[in-house]
Formats: sequence, structure tokens, C-alpha cells
Amino acid sequence: MLSVKGIYEEGKIKLLEKIKSQNRSKVIITFIDDPDTSEEERLRVFSSDGGALTFWNSEAENIYQDYLPKKKK
Repeated sequence: MLSVKGIYEEGKIKLLEKIKSQNRSKVIITFIDDPDTSEEERLRVFSSDGGALTFWNSEAENIYQDYLPKKKK
């Protein structure tokens, strides 16, 4: 099995990678929600929507500010 990235536009699929295939092949095409969103952006949205980082809003977490590097002025 081989997976490659591509773009679907106006009824056509354009592969973003070259493949070595000389035979007729069956394919499975999966449409993802937003092909233009970077992996980092999807991770950021996932973590913020899931509440995984809400602990940063707690005043008790401010104790870690002492360990951050000081900014030069």
C-alpha cells in the first residue's frame, strides 16, 4: 500500500508526489477537512479545542514564570 498527498480541484486530482507505477491500480481517496492547513495549525486547534492547555489560565501556574529566561531590554 502506498500513500501520497494530492489536491482535488474542479473534479480532478493532482498528485503532489511522483509515484512509480506502470500498472493499473485500485486506489482509495480520502478527503481531509482542510488540505491547506499545516500540521502545526491542526495540532494547535486540536489542543485548544480539547481544553488540554486550560491549566495555563490558572494563577497557580504563574510560579513557573521564575524559570523563564529574562528578556533583554
